[in-house]
Amino acid sequence: MRTVICALTIMALSAAAAMAEDRPDITSESVLEIKVGMTLAQARKKTHGLKWTYEPRFMVDFSADCASKGGEIILCVLVYEEPKRKADMKIQGIVVMSDKLSARDGVRIGMPLSEAAKRWGAVELSFNHADEAREYVAFAKGPKRISIRARRADAERFAGGHVGVYPEDKAGEEFQKTTRHHPGAVIDSIWLF
Repeated sequence: MRTVICALTIMALSAAAAMAEDRPDITSESVLEIKVGMTLAQARKKTHGLKWTYEPRFMVDFSADCASKGGEIILCVLVYEEPKRKADMKIQGIVVMSDKLSARDGVRIGMPLSEAAKRWGAVELSFNHADEAREYVAFAKGPKRISIRARRADAERFAGGHVGVYPEDKAGEEFQKTTRHHPGAVIDSIWLF
C-alpha cells in the first residue's frame, strides 16, 4: 500500500512540474504576471530577485524601468516620459529582452523566425514610415496583443535595418509588408501593449 501511495505522489508531483514548465512567462495579458495598466510599484512586487534600474528615453515618449538578473536585462516596463518618476505611474507596455522567458509553444528571444513560424504559422513582416519605420513581425496563429521585433542573428540588438525582404517596386510606399525574410532572422524582442 505504501508503495502505491509513494508512486501516486511521485506521479502527481511530476505532473505538477510538467504543467509549470508548460505555463508560458509571456501571454497576451502579462509577462511574469506584470500587466499593462499596473503601476510601477505593483510591477516591482511581482518580480522578486530582480534588480530594477531606470532608463530615461528608452524610446520616443517613453522611459522604462528595466528588471535584470546577473547583469542581464530580463524585461522593461514602459511609462510615459515625465519629469518626475512616481511609483503610481501606469505601465503602458512591456518589452521582453531575455531568452530566459518564453511565450506559448516555447517561442522566445533568439529563436529563428523560421522556427517560430513552425509553431505559430505563417509569418508576415511590416513597417510604416509614419511609425519611424519600425519593423514588426506577426504570425498567423500567434498570440494577440503581442508584437515582435526581429534582427539578423549576427546583428546587435536594436541595430536598425529590416530583416524582411520587401518588394522593390513598392519601395516608395509609406506602409510595406512581406512574407519573405532573411534566412538568419531571429526574434529580437517581444512587446506587449
